[in-house]
Amino acid sequence: MSKVQAKATNLEIKSRSLEQQIGTEIDAGARPLSVFRDPLSEGQYGPDMVVLAPGSFQMGDIGQVGNDNEKPVHPVTLTRKFAIARYEITFAQYDFFARQTGRKLPDDEGWGRELQPVINVTWRDARAYTRWLAKESGLDYRLPTEAEWEYAARAGTTTNFWWGDQNLTGYSHCSDCGDPLGGKQPLSVGSMKANPWGLHDLNGNVDEWVIDCFSEDYSKASTTGEPRPTPGCSNRAMRGGSWFDIARETRSASRYRHPPDTKRNSWGFRVALAVD
Repeated sequence: MSKVQAKATNLEIKSRSLEQQIGTEIDAGARPLSVFRDPLSEGQYGPDMVVLAPGSFQMGDIGQVGNDNEKPVHPVTLTRKFAIARYEITFAQYDFFARQTGRKLPDDEGWGRELQPVINVTWRDARAYTRWLAKESGLDYRLPTEAEWEYAARAGTTTNFWWGDQNLTGYSHCSDCGDPLGGKQPLSVGSMKANPWGLHDLNGNVDEWVIDCFSEDYSKASTTGEPRPTPGCSNRAMRGGSWFDIARETRSASRYRHPPDTKRNSWGFRVALAVD
């Protein structure tokens, strides 16, 4: 963390958030979680990254309302701190990367750029962004694992969504979530309420690529949350649901598969980083 501490803008998250993650009271000398933003070239900054404490959770269809690929429910223990982006990667962030590396700018479908979540990016595009960000910052940025993603989305909860088992207007952006642009287009990042750990838009807005190769179910899932090595993977996992989907598809346990070279106007991503 020394490089991050030296360079980054650090913000405090309430100590109660850490208590919710580890399930115990914080010692008087315990350090609260932080948010950092790593400086890049030309006065730019990387994504706001929220540091999460290690912990255990039940991964999968806890509410018994999901699909077979969300089963069996299984315990996962993440043994290391990690950071995950507070928001989905925006067009402004991705466009800067694309211009720096000579890549084609993705289509915004006429919905605007800047703080809109980047869309029309493949898994390989998302992976290229993380590798560029790692080179620029000197830190090991990557896509989150499925386990990290669900741990962050649940934020210590065991319900279908972090706020409960039923959809509520203002908490998720989807086709039947109650907002006027549902089913029509994504919203600017951070438009919906943050979860208890300060993370936005994990449920709805845009689907998010993760690093894992998609598995048909969790029968051989790791209990430590590591993605299975799968050479020649034909489908990558995606999480979170989108503005185009019904509320059921935005549950914290929902998961999907898509070929890594495909893209859609409801697909985006966020980044993660192991923290020592």
